[in-house]
Amino acid sequence: MTVMAISDILNNFNEVTKYKHSSHKIDVYLFFKQRSSSIAILAANRFHMKVLCRDLSFTESEL
Repeated sequence: MTVMAISDILNNFNEVTKYKHSSHKIDVYLFFKQRSSSIAILAANRFHMKVLCRDLSFTESEL
């Protein structure tokens, strides 16, 4: 099972800064790995989208 969470981080400078230092991109979207079972993506320089895999059989490459 996979869970997705979306947060508005427009006024959270610390959270936005994490993305600014990331060298990882999916197309034009910055992202970073939080653990082997989750990634966080920044959309529109405002929305923090977190994808969490709850099934331990998934590998990091399948996220």
